[in-house]
Amino acid sequence: MDCPSEENLIRMKLDGISSIANLTFDIPNRKLTVFHSGEIDQIEKLVIELNLGGKKNLN
Repeated sequence: MDCPSEENLIRMKLDGISSIANLTFDIPNRKLTVFHSGEIDQIEKLVIELNLGGKKNLN
């Protein structure tokens, strides 16, 4: 993720997942923070499908 168009792709891909409360994008550092309830598996799978270099980092 290195531009606003990729941010938009991610937003569209994750749109409609009710467990997501908020998405925070840090484009210069290529970082997406997903605030959610429940399991991360579906969210992670969808992000990885975009082939933008996504990987899970739990903090």
